[in-house]
Amino acid sequence: MRHLLESRLSALLSCLALGLVFALLPDSASAQSLPQDENFADSGGTFSNFQPNGPTSETTAFFSSLGTNGRTCETCHQPGDAFGLSISDITTTFNTTGGTDPLFAAVDGADCVDQPNSHNMLLNHGLIRVMLPIAPKTFAGNVPNFTVTVTNDPTNCQLNNPNVQAACVAQFGAGAQCISVYRRPLPATNLPFASVLMWDGRQPSPATRGLTAGINGVATNAVRVHEQGTKNPTSAQLSQISTFLAGLYTSQETDNNAGALNGNGATESAETMPSTPFSFGENEVSSTGTGGFPNFNSNVFTFFSAWSSLTGTDPVSLAQESIARGENIFNNTTFRAGPSPKDVSTCSACHNAFNVGTNSDNPVLFAHQGSDSPNDPTLQPGSYLPTFIVTCNGKTSGTATTDPGRALIDGNCGDVEKIKIPTLHGLLARPPFFHNGSAATLATLVKFYNNRENIGLTSQQQTDLTNFLGAL
Repeated sequence: MRHLLESRLSALLSCLALGLVFALLPDSASAQSLPQDENFADSGGTFSNFQPNGPTSETTAFFSSLGTNGRTCETCHQPGDAFGLSISDITTTFNTTGGTDPLFAAVDGADCVDQPNSHNMLLNHGLIRVMLPIAPKTFAGNVPNFTVTVTNDPTNCQLNNPNVQAACVAQFGAGAQCISVYRRPLPATNLPFASVLMWDGRQPSPATRGLTAGINGVATNAVRVHEQGTKNPTSAQLSQISTFLAGLYTSQETDNNAGALNGNGATESAETMPSTPFSFGENEVSSTGTGGFPNFNSNVFTFFSAWSSLTGTDPVSLAQESIARGENIFNNTTFRAGPSPKDVSTCSACHNAFNVGTNSDNPVLFAHQGSDSPNDPTLQPGSYLPTFIVTCNGKTSGTATTDPGRALIDGNCGDVEKIKIPTLHGLLARPPFFHNGSAATLATLVKFYNNRENIGLTSQQQTDLTNFLGAL
């Protein structure tokens, strides 16, 4: 939205400077182009969106309304938010439009489908509502081997709301029962490195079906559900969307303290990302044998290795040295990730695609982020999220969670709370973090994992790791 508003403001100022007073033409008549290399400021410096194949016209399908509520793909995937959606831009859009922008459509931009004027989840936590069936079958058509009860329903949007269940039946068929979970929009950039495109993997996986099929599945679902379309996008429209997203890369370019992130021997840049080698399974974590992960290279990131030998004491050198230390912590600091002595892990074990930070495992790895506990003291209070009790068949007690995750798709109780491992580039452009928006800052995210995994990082090491993540 910020990109579109800035374009219109620029056009308006040009008209006024010429002494012309007339209304701006509709989008189709005042077409803009998304530049090949476009830079934006974020809280830590600047980031870049880069298209190796050149600029893209904003008359193409990604920027066009293909449904009935006025939304486009860009509504939730803003260029100025690294093709994600930040709370600051959500707030600006709400204040600018008085809450009438299509982003706030009741279908999922309101706290519940029958509360069109309530947007606490979106405004305060950056969350879109996702309605998914729990009975008699899951989204993928599987019979779940668990039951779900609701113990906390702050938005009145769960099993006891008849309007929600009516919408559930309309979407998923007679007899369906649904719950509502609340999730952050994922960034629609750096997708050539993604093994799965949605938090719960409910659309085709690029690892098994190819990137084009994966994007087409997500785009079709977005048009039919989020844009409330009455028909699927055409093959030409899907081709425009997949071509654009398959050629889009984003990364941090400058740091307010360290300067250019490809300077002084460092190599972080959006322009080099298209040539980054990647293949599914390239650095899988395998626990065969003893002594950890013998088939895994923990040195996933090498952008800032040149800064690891710096010894300067000026502010720029100190900032670069901190980022380099953070990269080494991410790659090589170990911690116990399970009950067995050989369950030793690193941050790079999950984020194991070289110089990308996605997960390269094939078959696709879904993992516990750990941020779904209703009462974790490190994160924002969980009372704004619903609480579900997921009880596996044959068990007398269940798991309390704010999101059942992958289990809502495959019906497997063993996958409760498991979700995809997200990309790490362009993080500072799209806070808050985690799929439920529970970490307002990167420092909070680092503190959470340091506590959860008992890593034992000092305050300085936590700062170094935070600075590194903000430089990606």
